[in-house]
Amino acid sequence: MKNAYVFPGQGSQFVGMGADYFDRFPELVHIADTILGYSIVELCLDDPHKNLNNTSYTQPALYTVNALAYAAKLEDGAQRPDVVAGHSLGEYNALLAAGAFDFATGLKLVKKRGELMSQADQGGMLAVLGIDIHLVNKILDGLDSSKIQIANLNSARQTILSGDKAALNSAFSVFEQAGAKVVPLKVSAAFHSSYMAEARKQFEFYLRGFQFRELEIPVIANLTADFYPTSRFENYLADQITGAVRWHDTILSMLSAGFDSIEEVGPGVVLTKMINIIRDDLAKDTPLVEPAPKSDNLLFMYGGQGFHYVRMGHELYEQNPVFREQMKICDQIAQEKLNISIAHEFYEKDPDDVDLEDILLTHPAIYSFGYCLTKTLEAQGITPAAVMGYSLGEYVAATIAGSLDLTDALTLVCEQARLLKAHATNGSMLAVLTDISDFEACAPDYEGGTVSCINYNDNFIISGDREAVIKIKKRLAERDVLSLLLPVAHSFHSHQIDAIKSPFNKFAEGISVAEPKLKIYSPAKAGRVTTIDKNHLWDSIRETVDFHSTAENLKKDSDYRFVDLSPTASLASFLERSFGKSDKHHYAVNQFGNNAETMKKLISGLSD
Repeated sequence: MKNAYVFPGQGSQFVGMGADYFDRFPELVHIADTILGYSIVELCLDDPHKNLNNTSYTQPALYTVNALAYAAKLEDGAQRPDVVAGHSLGEYNALLAAGAFDFATGLKLVKKRGELMSQADQGGMLAVLGIDIHLVNKILDGLDSSKIQIANLNSARQTILSGDKAALNSAFSVFEQAGAKVVPLKVSAAFHSSYMAEARKQFEFYLRGFQFRELEIPVIANLTADFYPTSRFENYLADQITGAVRWHDTILSMLSAGFDSIEEVGPGVVLTKMINIIRDDLAKDTPLVEPAPKSDNLLFMYGGQGFHYVRMGHELYEQNPVFREQMKICDQIAQEKLNISIAHEFYEKDPDDVDLEDILLTHPAIYSFGYCLTKTLEAQGITPAAVMGYSLGEYVAATIAGSLDLTDALTLVCEQARLLKAHATNGSMLAVLTDISDFEACAPDYEGGTVSCINYNDNFIISGDREAVIKIKKRLAERDVLSLLLPVAHSFHSHQIDAIKSPFNKFAEGISVAEPKLKIYSPAKAGRVTTIDKNHLWDSIRETVDFHSTAENLKKDSDYRFVDLSPTASLASFLERSFGKSDKHHYAVNQFGNNAETMKKLISGLSD
């Protein structure tokens, strides 16, 4: 039988906790006293100065008692767990159990975390009990308050909210009228929300002074209700301060994976009670959370070169922990392969200094953007039944469909960028806003150019040598035909990039490819593809992108709701131009800002 250990967080402390363990582990007690500068035994057993409920004291006290309880279990002959997790602060004990760091290192981290969180003085928290998360979200949408955020989803009918105190006070009666029991929490700030951004920033800086070992036991993260990466997980620790604790989803993940034995290790039985409630709900076949949006008709679309702009996704990177966490993972891969940081260039650097034609930056950035948006939606329970990529976007589609894993796909994208930079420069691409028939009817005006993409009847793209493309643009302007140069220095979907075909295909032979788990539609093939191989990966950037015909066929033969996950919402716009406005055309973000709000509207729209 597979077993799991879970470690409690704040709220589980009480005077007298740890009494059974302090005498058994004097060396660890001495380490704690030295690091903390006070007696951990006195604090936990007597609390003479009434500090135990003060965050800066609570966190190191709970971490220490949790750690001693785990050490006692092992000393008493218990087997090491197959998986671990912790509620908020308790996640540090899960990481300790998994071998990420030693007791002293973990205590130093928790001490700093507690200090920073106790210094925060903005906002408050409410417990909303007795109504499910679906209704909680509906009420929050109705309040139209961006000042309230979900901090903890503990069980199907226990949600903790963080936010502005005035906004929480206004929401109090609304939740009560909906049948909820509402309990204000005695906390100093709005924990696990964007109100903790300064604490998160300072903690992220503090983490730079530590090195962590690879995990020996799988750890399920509060942020994602999915497994931690085995290494390079520092960003999880920082993001956890502002991110929601998805405890309900964590326990469901354990149960669905066959972890029948889930044991709480630490003081009290707070987590045990939550787990029992979740088990009871499952046994009753009661809806536990907001029903996941029907995904059997969602088709996710991903953009390619030319869809990018400075600071794309900046607001999501700042405010959404899942997006930021996934972008940092992608950024690390890009840094290893190309020695360039996507996050620094797009989110930290002066926008005027960002070279949007540098393929070494834009290629991995565009891929990463689509991937991170998908993971952000998946964290909300929104998943696709099918995917479609536009040029470079086909690599994202293949990843989401399960044919490529993230590291292999992004490595391939980085190598493609390196080859293009070295062997296929001085190209350009031109969006032409007139009927596609103009290309043949006025062929001399397009001399030196190739039709690379057909977006809709009155929008197609020409690729070619930069000088030739500029001349085409001038000739079109003489006839008052509108055109726009794209921020691309390479002539995708034309013979101009054929020089990299051989080295690219040779490199691609070393990439593992699996059968797709989702339906994949390819504009380079004007229809569905059932297998992904090196030939398809090359054709995706070399053959003409016929988005219009592919979408037209899908409209005729299926009932998909199209979700545009490109940075500009251009693909949704192409659909609208071809087929008119429709409630089946959605987009996540665009270049005009307020991305957090557009994402919220998308999630709400897909949930209807």
